[in-house]
Amino acid sequence: LTEAFHLAGGNKVSSMQKAIVETAFFYAECNNITAARDLLNACGLGTPALTREDLRTHLRRVDAAQYEALRKKYYPDLVPVPGGTFEMGCVTGIEGCEDIETPHPATVGGFQIAKTETTFLQYNLFCSSTGRTLPSPSWGYESSDPIVNVSWFDALEYANWVSQQLGLAAPYTLGTKDGENTASLNGSANGFRLPTEAEWECAARGGANAERFRFSGSNSLDAAAWYSENSTRNGLRRTHPVRSKKLANQLGLYDMTGNVWEWCWDWYAAYPDSSPSGYSGPANGLNRILRGGSFESFENESRVTFRNQTNPYLTSDNTGFRLVRGE
Repeated sequence: LTEAFHLAGGNKVSSMQKAIVETAFFYAECNNITAARDLLNACGLGTPALTREDLRTHLRRVDAAQYEALRKKYYPDLVPVPGGTFEMGCVTGIEGCEDIETPHPATVGGFQIAKTETTFLQYNLFCSSTGRTLPSPSWGYESSDPIVNVSWFDALEYANWVSQQLGLAAPYTLGTKDGENTASLNGSANGFRLPTEAEWECAARGGANAERFRFSGSNSLDAAAWYSENSTRNGLRRTHPVRSKKLANQLGLYDMTGNVWEWCWDWYAAYPDSSPSGYSGPANGLNRILRGGSFESFENESRVTFRNQTNPYLTSDNTGFRLVRGE
């Protein structure tokens, strides 16, 4: 890479520099300070940086626009969701409603949510930094596909790591008790976390006061989602790169319907009569909530109100997640 940089000329220098900056960014975020510094020095972009923060500052100086683009590429790119009260669940007259989707008023405070599902590229940074094995589906993956084969507990660990990487308080206390994993949420922490089910549905609808659609952002499933009838690639139903469906919902969120099921914080249970602000489901249960449908889902499972559930230890080729933060 360094030899190619010195031999390049004209526009090639610019594209090669961007590749070098991205590689150095990756090394820095993995806390491999020596590799990042040596690469930059070898390519004439030298820095005496001794810490990750030094490297971040230096890379901003080299190309501020590229640095901000890399932050959004390798970490969650957030969209604000105003707080409010909305009717959660499946209302009368909507085809396919199930008993577990009882309509009820739900209130959420303002929060921020990732524009896309967590990608392989983003999760790979976590794995490379922590020495974990990158999970992969049977068909392999592309860097901009959503990460899959991650358990609910994996998602919590990732949320804690991202929070600490960006100087925020990790929201989860993780441990074991009697041979079982345990997790508790510190509601005052300012870091990244899984959405509550109410937050997820509010965001998928496009906000508390948005027009209601059957799917996220549209009544046309084909326009809104990768699902069972349009997700085949190379003869196999599978994931697609995030944002590859042109239609985002009213908030600018992609794949809130389809592509992969998304973990929520809540235990699965019947809805309460109403959900006050900050409600995050019952205190215990057997399975955690999944929302949004996947590339394997049929139309009814893809509805914005459809509720799925599974064991928090389980992983699947069709399950991933996206993160949120408080305002």
